[in-house]
Amino acid sequence: MCKKNFVASLAILIAVAIPAHADDKADNKADNRAAMGTDGEGNAYFIETDTMTRKGFVVYAWQQVNRVQPDSDGALFLRSQLEFDCKYLKSRTMWKTLQTEHDGKGATISSAAVSNPEWAPAEDGSFLGKMREFSCIHVFRTKATLM
Repeated sequence: MCKKNFVASLAILIAVAIPAHADDKADNKADNRAAMGTDGEGNAYFIETDTMTRKGFVVYAWQQVNRVQPDSDGALFLRSQLEFDCKYLKSRTMWKTLQTEHDGKGATISSAAVSNPEWAPAEDGSFLGKMREFSCIHVFRTKATLM
């Protein structure tokens, strides 16, 4: 009798734990990004840590921005691929995706490569510099080989 109760209790625990574990994986997307702070308007910036790559001194990282107010296109969320030049302290945006809801939810408004991306200073002390520094340190520490 005791053995049957133990087996039944174990089966219930497993049944409850499997959906909880699946929910954890769904929420894990937020765990794969690092908060970079907010700008003067309150927009929250993040850098994805699991998708970073590098080639030489250039680091490729995806940025996420949750906007407080929709932009002129109606987007509350922006995901963009940034290139950070770790040697010459500059950055440029290569790709942008705009979506209607925070954290990449909702409908996609647009998704395309940036035409004629230009390098901008990402010097120490600036907000972009903070993202560059974090990305360069993270990828050089965790991905030691060149692509």
